[in-house]
Amino acid sequence: MGGAAASPAPCAVTLSKGKAKKLEVSEPSTSTVNQVTMAGDDCVRKRQSGSTATCKTPENEETQRRPESERPFQNSSNGWVDVDHVITRKMQLIAEAEQLKPAFMKEVDSHFTEFVNSLVAKSALLDSSSPASLFPASCAEKELHKAKTSRAPPEHGKIFTARRSLLDELFEVSHIRTIYHMFIALLIVFILSTLLVDFIDEGRLVLGFDLLVFVFGKFPVVFCTWLCMFSATVVVPYNLFVWWAQGYSSSSHRAIHSFFYGMLFTLFQIAGLGFGPTYVAVSYALPPASRFIVILEQVRLVMKAHSFIRENVPRVLSSVKDKSGTLHIPRISQYLYFLFAPTLIYRDNYPSCFSLLELANGDVLIVRSCYEGFGILLFQVLGSLFYAYYIFVRLCIPQFRNSSQETFNLRGLVLCIFNSILPGVLILFLVFFAFLHCWLNAFAEMLRFADRMFYKDWWNSTSYANYYRTWNVVVHDWLYYYAYRDFLWFFGKKFRAAAMLSVFTVSAAVHEYVLSICFGFFYPVLFCLFSCFGVVFNFTLNDRRKGPFWNVIMWTSLFLGQGVIICLYSQEWYARQYCPTENLLSDDEKALDEIPQDIKELINAKFWGLNI
Repeated sequence: MGGAAASPAPCAVTLSKGKAKKLEVSEPSTSTVNQVTMAGDDCVRKRQSGSTATCKTPENEETQRRPESERPFQNSSNGWVDVDHVITRKMQLIAEAEQLKPAFMKEVDSHFTEFVNSLVAKSALLDSSSPASLFPASCAEKELHKAKTSRAPPEHGKIFTARRSLLDELFEVSHIRTIYHMFIALLIVFILSTLLVDFIDEGRLVLGFDLLVFVFGKFPVVFCTWLCMFSATVVVPYNLFVWWAQGYSSSSHRAIHSFFYGMLFTLFQIAGLGFGPTYVAVSYALPPASRFIVILEQVRLVMKAHSFIRENVPRVLSSVKDKSGTLHIPRISQYLYFLFAPTLIYRDNYPSCFSLLELANGDVLIVRSCYEGFGILLFQVLGSLFYAYYIFVRLCIPQFRNSSQETFNLRGLVLCIFNSILPGVLILFLVFFAFLHCWLNAFAEMLRFADRMFYKDWWNSTSYANYYRTWNVVVHDWLYYYAYRDFLWFFGKKFRAAAMLSVFTVSAAVHEYVLSICFGFFYPVLFCLFSCFGVVFNFTLNDRRKGPFWNVIMWTSLFLGQGVIICLYSQEWYARQYCPTENLLSDDEKALDEIPQDIKELINAKFWGLNI
């Protein structure tokens, strides 16, 4: 044993990938061995004499200096380990770890998110920047002057990256998917309720969908109107931009040249896409859902055409100013892709969703996996339409059909608003799921569009400012880059409040315009809620409000707002159906016209005889 201790063999530590590294251990000196041997003999003698004093080795002195709770374990007098102390210490460590776990995970998540966002931003800027921009220190003054005198280039706007929709990630968690199953079960309950009530009332199963047939009526007119709108949007804005760009560099009056083509584009936006579809929807008396299709497509194409011109004009101006000699004109295929893509921000190229599969021999096989869920998404859209149908049939129509014929009173209005909260919230969820998730993801599947952040976690919002940013990211990006930022570029950064107020006003006016055309009457409930209460909540319930309490406040106000919208618009719809405000005298005149002529003469003779 002494020889083994005096000359230990060098130990080898085996590392990963089959590599080994030798760690040489130096031989201890003879004096060190003697000191350790003497200390051990002293401890043995004390233990044999029954003394309770422990041997004063450096390790024991360090242990004695520690507090009671920090000692690894305690030995009893017979040398056994104190199990109760070990278990208590273990429970204390577990409790401390559980307390530190949420804060640790939150810090890791925040730092990782910041790292990924900064990495994506830097990579996008490197891809879109010129070699001279890699040395900002040498031209800092020029870049600062250019930033003050020109608009933000496209690469400084929205950055598209390959990412999934949030619900797709959440549905991988079984607990969240159970909530989705609960909504499906509620749809089954609605279907059973409708079938049983119809069977009791009619004595047979009534499987008609008269409401769906009515609201989606005159579909050929809708399709022809959409085809004309889309064809005009393909031809007019693209050709106007090409003609302007080709003649701008050689024109001696560039301001007049730009003003002329700008007026032509504005005239097309107002008359072609603005007045034309509205006239068709009103003159052909399209039903509500058909009007929704026409008007929403009208608004979408107007925003897309504006984005195409807004993103490409600065690049032409920059190339002419730099005298590069080459004009950047997008291809017609890129413009067509943008018109169908689920985004309102134009880019020449978007990230595409290809999945890479590494084979056993080292080759990489590109698999197009974006068409797999297209049919499922369309099926979910149709299911959401039937869901909305049963909500109106079971919860809305029976309530408002009779209440519209009753006299107005405050109690009835309050009860109607609170009874409308449930169908209003269900319709809100259906609009979010059917349009913002299923419909946009279906087009993303067809076009292999990889950036599917169409919404964020708006349900976790503790302020209306965050709710407006996360509810509909597609529309919010357009309003932010083309309304808010351009307003600040034109008027200056001192007018941030005015810019935000103008964006709210434009958004509220467009929402009210859509509802007015689709319902056939002007009833500015949504405009008042959006422009009045929405603005107040945006400035009062701002991002400084944190915590679960403010999330409850946000949801409560959202529920009440949905109840007010469903109640008032439904009452106005049925009031106009059962209590028309026009043609009342014409009905009396028609009734008088049905009286025979001889009876009319007899009545007139008696009337004049009485007057005489």
